[in-house]
This record gives sequence, structure tokens and C-alpha cells, in this order.
Amino acid sequence: MSTVKNLVDSSYWENYWASNLDDITHNNLKVEYDDAIYLWLKSFLGKQEIKGQTCIEIGCFPGRYLTFFGSLNYQLNGIDFIKNVFQISEELKKMGYDVGEFWQEEFLSFASSTQNKFDLVSSFGFIEHFTNWEEVLNLHMKLVKKGGYLIIEAPNFGGWPHRIIRYLFDQKNFQKHYIPAISYKKWRAAVLKQNFKIIFCGGFGGFHYGLENKSKNLFFKQTLKLLDYILRKLNASKYFASDSFDSYYGLIAKRDEA
Repeated sequence: MSTVKNLVDSSYWENYWASNLDDITHNNLKVEYDDAIYLWLKSFLGKQEIKGQTCIEIGCFPGRYLTFFGSLNYQLNGIDFIKNVFQISEELKKMGYDVGEFWQEEFLSFASSTQNKFDLVSSFGFIEHFTNWEEVLNLHMKLVKKGGYLIIEAPNFGGWPHRIIRYLFDQKNFQKHYIPAISYKKWRAAVLKQNFKIIFCGGFGGFHYGLENKSKNLFFKQTLKLLDYILRKLNASKYFASDSFDSYYGLIAKRDEA
């Protein structure tokens, strides 16, 4: 295995999810019904009839999207290196879902050594934190059973409108994301080599963004407001509209059963 650089460590995520760490409850796990990722998943997977199948979410804390897969009757599994990950499994059990195993472990070492395979393997906002994202994606695919699904999502920091906003107004957060990894075209090419059929591959969610930098500086806020106005006008124009504006890039693919 080649050297992998993770642009964020467990301490970052523990600080990011600080309000959730010690109080995983039904409300923490609830997905809002207008959530763009939830709506995307539902549009492609919401009518499945699942019986006796397994799924895993990689980088699963705090576990919100596992509740969607639980509603489809998948057995729920998860892995994360953040502390208290096991609280998610306990709360999911209380909510009545079929719960399998949860691991507090580095994904790459886990995926390289495990013999487990799953009917659905997913990650949300995960692979773009690795400079060696190709290897991370290949290890996702390694875990998918024949006939199983692979789901990858990443926030679109790679499209030029989002790059401008993040670079100017959200620099620290921007640097935690490896931009070459945020390319659904590269994801498509990688999974096609491994006998997957593409169900969806592209942008979704419309032009929205949230900034980690919450500056109260008036110049900051007014400049961002002006840039936001310009970009939204361009997005509405037939000459500029493209999936570069979409908030998320996603891939849903199914492994060949042969």
C-alpha cells in the first residue's frame, strides 16, 4: 500500500462534532426531509425492497444517513475513527433498526485486512480528505458484494464557482479538501474498470454553500453577498449554467453480479 495522507485527523472531527459526541440521540440521527443528500438517495433507492441485505457507511459519525438505509431494511454497519462511534449503534438499535457491527478504526487498515463484504457501501464527504483518493476509492469497491451498490458523495469544492468562494472566504476549510479527488468523471472511470454499472454520476443539490468561516466583518459579508448575487445570476443564465454550480457531486453504481 502506498503512502496515504489524510488532510484531517480525528481531533478535527471530534471538535467538528463536539456537540454530538456525548449525546447521540434520536434527534442527532434524524435527517431533515429537505436535506439534499437524503433527497438524492431517496430518488434512486427509495423504492427498493430489501430483505436480509447489509450496508456500511464509511466515516459514519454521526450516522444520519444510516437511518435512511435502515428505513429500507438494510442491516446497518459503520466505521469511523472518531470516539463514541459505538453510541450510534446503540441508538440505532433503540430506534428499531437491524444493527450489525461498528468499528472504531482507521478505514484503510480495516478495508485492507477485512474479509467482510456488504450489499451497499457508502461514504459521504470522505474520500476528498485523502491525497491518495484513488486507493481509498478502490478499497470502497473491494467491500462491495457482487450485485451490490457503491455510493460516493463529496461537497463540490472543485467546481469553479465554489472554488472562488471557498478560496476567498473559507480558506482553512478549503485546505482540508483535496480538490483532484472531487471529480465525478474520475470516479466514473475508476468504477467502470471494476465491473460496476453507473446508475447516477454527476452533480446535484443546486447552488448552495455553507462556510466554516463565520466572520462578522462587514466588508467580508458585503463582498460575499455581492459575489453570491453574481454567481446566482450566472447559474440562472443558459450560457454559464453547469454542474460546476451544484453543491454536491455523487456517484451511485452497481457491481456486476457475474
